[in-house]
Amino acid sequence: VLVKARSRRNFFVLIVLTAFLLANTLFHLAATGRVAFSPLDAGHFFVFTVIALVCVIGGRVIPSFTANALRGIRQFRSQTLDVAALAVTVLALLLALLLALVRAPAAPTAAACVAAAALQAVRLAGWNPWATRGTPILWILHLSYAWIPIGLVLLALGAVGVLPPSAGLHALTVGAIGGLIIGMITRTALGHTGRPLKAGRAEVTAYLLVQAAVVLRLAPMLAPALPYLPWTIAAASAWSLAFTVYFAKYAPMLVAPRIDGRPG
Repeated sequence: VLVKARSRRNFFVLIVLTAFLLANTLFHLAATGRVAFSPLDAGHFFVFTVIALVCVIGGRVIPSFTANALRGIRQFRSQTLDVAALAVTVLALLLALLLALVRAPAAPTAAACVAAAALQAVRLAGWNPWATRGTPILWILHLSYAWIPIGLVLLALGAVGVLPPSAGLHALTVGAIGGLIIGMITRTALGHTGRPLKAGRAEVTAYLLVQAAVVLRLAPMLAPALPYLPWTIAAASAWSLAFTVYFAKYAPMLVAPRIDGRPG
């Protein structure tokens, strides 16, 4: 389909799908003892692939949504910066994966993660996230994307033994992926049910709960004196409540006809 449509800018999706296939295959091989690494490492490979996908798609839609909603906003966007940020991020994530698999030297992994974090932070700053502070349906996307450079810094600290290696993974999964999921499923549901793209109290509550979940999950890792289990339970509760709030508001909307009478 992509070839017939000559959609060259989306050919990378084929690489992503192949990576998902490889990660899934490696998981089953590891689970059955046919390869010499943990199924968890295959799961990390899958997560890192999702982050790469988020970097590409997020880099397209987040600044675009922001510019469309906030007319006249000043933004800095550079294709060179986008390519560099993606390339260095993919390199950093591959090195982080290799570090876990073959116990490679930590210094190159940490350096690549810090460089990727810097590039991602500059990229995000160029989208002018501060201008979205009064628009929740936009700031949730910027805030969630910010967990990518944060997660990369935590991966760097994990590589050199300052923090548990899983700290960066939680920032990337709960913070970046989870935050962007709640931000996008509210946005798309509003649009496809014929409603204005405006977040109300329920949406803001869900957004804040997901952000609270990642902070609570990371807290005992960043401050080992904190009791691990209570904070983890609190994080899981905040996460679950966020999507419960979403379900309570959006389930009736999604099973009903569009309010504007249009199909879809």
